[in-house]
Amino acid sequence: MSDIIYNNDKPKYVVLNPITDIDYRKKLREFGLNESGIAEFENEISANYSDIEDEYNKTKRSEKTILNKGNKNLNQVNQDIADLKKKRDDDLNRLKTIIEQNTTIKFIPEKYEDCIHEGFTFFNKKIEDTEVKLLDTREKELFYEPDRYVASEGRLADDIAKIAKNVLDQMIQKYTKVSHYRKIQELENDEFKTNKEGTSDDNYRKLEKVWLYPVQGEKDNFLLTVVAKFKIVRKH
Repeated sequence: MSDIIYNNDKPKYVVLNPITDIDYRKKLREFGLNESGIAEFENEISANYSDIEDEYNKTKRSEKTILNKGNKNLNQVNQDIADLKKKRDDDLNRLKTIIEQNTTIKFIPEKYEDCIHEGFTFFNKKIEDTEVKLLDTREKELFYEPDRYVASEGRLADDIAKIAKNVLDQMIQKYTKVSHYRKIQELENDEFKTNKEGTSDDNYRKLEKVWLYPVQGEKDNFLLTVVAKFKIVRKH
């Protein structure tokens, strides 16, 4: 074994890679190893060079694999972020189109939550106004049941009244409820998704006026037409 010349002013060890470091001889001399020691070192390296090189190459391949995998994962994360940004931009553009085409609101992407709230308020008011107009129109509707047979069994007025009451009871049962459109707002993850229309029976009709039209039939019998007008009572 060759002697190593130690110097208290120099480090007690040296780290180097003789496979990749072309100056390893110089570093060994500076460390204090003489030529004989360097030769012995090289002989030791030569005897195990193949194993060392294989291990070195294996390590480099492993590092490359880890690096490639890391880059792939990073690229995927960047792509996911880009996809989310695109989806967000597409959603905002759809909201902008819906709001600006159907309201008087100017859509500001940076304040989209406020714009959505204003849009809902606008649509709600528009739906309520439309509902009021619809109910006002329905109050003008007339309902009738034609040609109900009235047999003359006693006093004509009593016979007509009896049939008329039965017909009105049926009409009240049939036409009392008022179905009208109600909004259904769909949310997904607390975000607006879509608007749908449903029905609700919050209002009802109350009989307001009745017209009776008896027409002479065969012999002493009559055909009775009952016309009714209802007033819509709003529950809200």
